[in-house]
Amino acid sequence: MFGAHVVLYLIPVGYIGPLLTRLDPGIAIFLLLSAFLLYRPFVQARYDGSPPPAVFPFAARRILRIVPVYWLALPIVALWLGEHDVFTLHGIVTYFGFAQIYDAHTIGGGIGQAWTICVEMTFYALLPVWAWGLRRIPFRSRRGFLASELGVLAGIFLFSVVWKSLAFQTGPPRPGLGPAKVTPELFTLPAFLDSLAFGMALAVLSVVLSARSAPSRPERLIDRVPWLAWAAAALLWWLSGIGGGTAHAGSTAGYIAHQELNVLVAVALFLPAIFGDHRRGWLRRLLASRVLVWLATISYGFYLWHLAVMHQLAKAGWVTDAPVAFTIASFVLSAALGAASYYLVGRYFIALGRRLPRGRRDGGARRSPAGELPPARAAALPEGAAASRPRG
Repeated sequence: MFGAHVVLYLIPVGYIGPLLTRLDPGIAIFLLLSAFLLYRPFVQARYDGSPPPAVFPFAARRILRIVPVYWLALPIVALWLGEHDVFTLHGIVTYFGFAQIYDAHTIGGGIGQAWTICVEMTFYALLPVWAWGLRRIPFRSRRGFLASELGVLAGIFLFSVVWKSLAFQTGPPRPGLGPAKVTPELFTLPAFLDSLAFGMALAVLSVVLSARSAPSRPERLIDRVPWLAWAAAALLWWLSGIGGGTAHAGSTAGYIAHQELNVLVAVALFLPAIFGDHRRGWLRRLLASRVLVWLATISYGFYLWHLAVMHQLAKAGWVTDAPVAFTIASFVLSAALGAASYYLVGRYFIALGRRLPRGRRDGGARRSPAGELPPARAAALPEGAAASRPRG
């Protein structure tokens, strides 16, 4: 999102302009990764027949991770940018209550980019309910497990496409940002279920493939040549921008094509990080580097502060006078504020959340006829391993 907001300020021109000014895949990447990481423990529990993550600790950890730093940044940003409506009774309920996406007049208010957090919060509420419903569906094989998970996810993907198609045809144009419409329906959870569905599907596939005694042929290929997936992501991004022209399409079909190409970009980017041999490889070493780990640690605070930083630097004339310095200063200042948010506030609440249990004893948890593990999982383990695993 940082890159997308930078280029919106710099207003690039020339051949690469249409591509750079449409860094929309950032939203799909953010949501897809979140869905993958959060849904995978629920999928693993269902596949193993073990108790799922407990709902209260799950909810408490997400609240402790998101809310304290957000409530710290929101009033400061609002005062800094002159967003005085945040401090009215309606504003307090709307912005502090993660409800800004339900009114066209407040979607971009407060911390403007925080509308994505509102989508995330509704996803957090949906996820345990979704997982509970899937656990009510029995399965007897790996194929049955995949069919039940991926079949329902395909259904919500189609629902999201239909939802966006209908919502796109209503509401006024969004000035300066292409064909997107300022209508709440395009900023609420149903409009992003396509990205979330793909992230959840990747979680399902990773659980099933991790149960195999050896990596599959596609996994080995991704592990050996990860650049193939990234080349595919670049091609899809090109089609979404310059090549396909969907970035500025005014039709419903063009808008949907652009959105789904962005989702596929996110999928292709993450394939090498999710599949393959996680014990080796330069990609894993890169992702585990201290710099990237630190940036990931402060990323939430960086996200909350960066647009306000850009706004103030733009007001000071940095965009026109020193565009390169504007980009560097925006990154450095946002990182500094993000680090301060994490070290002064965020890490203490995150540590508190980590003390909460991640599972629960559930005597009613489903057990397959083969024991604690379903047949497909048990078959992937060495002979006798499934029978030797402790129960409960």
